[in-house]
Amino acid sequence: MRGELKPLPEALPEAQRALAQQLRSLFGGLGVSMTRYSARVHLDKSVVSRYLSGTRVPPWDFVRGLLVHATLERHQTPPTVAVVAHLKNLHRAAIEAGNATYHTLLLLQDQLAEADQDAQRAKLRERDLELALQTAHQRIADMAVRERELQAALENTHEESATLEELNAQGEDADSLRSEIARLENELEAARWRHTQAEERCAELERQLEAVQRTSSDGMGMDLGLTVDALAELSPRQAAVELGEMDRDLGAVVLRRIHPLHAAATLAHIAPTVAANLLGRMMAREALPIVSRLQPTQILALAEYIDPRWAAVVARQMDTQTVALLVNLLPAVRTAAVLGQMSPPEATTLLDLMEPTKKAAVLELVHQSAAPSTVHLPVDITDDNNER
Repeated sequence: MRGELKPLPEALPEAQRALAQQLRSLFGGLGVSMTRYSARVHLDKSVVSRYLSGTRVPPWDFVRGLLVHATLERHQTPPTVAVVAHLKNLHRAAIEAGNATYHTLLLLQDQLAEADQDAQRAKLRERDLELALQTAHQRIADMAVRERELQAALENTHEESATLEELNAQGEDADSLRSEIARLENELEAARWRHTQAEERCAELERQLEAVQRTSSDGMGMDLGLTVDALAELSPRQAAVELGEMDRDLGAVVLRRIHPLHAAATLAHIAPTVAANLLGRMMAREALPIVSRLQPTQILALAEYIDPRWAAVVARQMDTQTVALLVNLLPAVRTAAVLGQMSPPEATTLLDLMEPTKKAAVLELVHQSAAPSTVHLPVDITDDNNER
């Protein structure tokens, strides 16, 4: 089986070499021929060969499939968290090392696959919570009727003590169930939000994929890497002009491949509406290196156009000092909007960073808002799956 694997090409870039070596190690542990494994995963043998030789970076699904098959071979012993994390890093590095359109498409496809899984999980969770809530409401209705039955029985029975005892127990159970319903309603609202965000992230990634594919079909696809390199060589003002004329989805793809310092400097020369649009098309973890390098005045200019839900996700990942500076500079209305997208502990932490006057103004706006801050939102759906 190992004899099928030819030595890795000498000219292979280091990132692709490191990934290929790990894939070969996993494949070697399976004890099957490449022909047999290709049939198992429904791929042409030549495709698998290119993946294992490092000449082509495989999609993450192929890497994950190797991990699954290796787990089966080791009697259901899964890889450690460190091994999976290491492979993820190697895979991402191999993708980002290339400038060709293929690598960009691959990265977007992997992100879309993750976002789709997030959407499916969120949908299932939403359905489970809806069913649990329906069951709880059924039970509370049943309890209400039983309570009336017991009250009626008190007027016609000689067993007052037993009836009163059951009635009191019914009341306690009903109070407990009402608390459970309130919890389920909050969780359902959060689950619906996650589902909506995941679906929006999928749609965003689909548009970005189509934008890159359109570029490829126009005969310009292999120039994507050259476009990124060319923009990196331009002054921020010149790069802003070029970026502003691009399709927004393609612009977001290009922007996140530029060095964060240059990307932040470039955004300073783009209209806030356009800059916010470009950033909003990225996952929070992709945008954070750029946002963290923006000047506070730039962030203030973007604040009016940034989705509060997206801003809340980014804020969770920023250092405390930066967040403290921003929450005291941002208008109270925008701060309250972001606060409304956080869980109570997160909102409390944010409030504690504010100056007393600002805190009072924000709290007043939150209390007046129709969207209470008691809604529990996820830490990051587009990250370890999005969110915009």
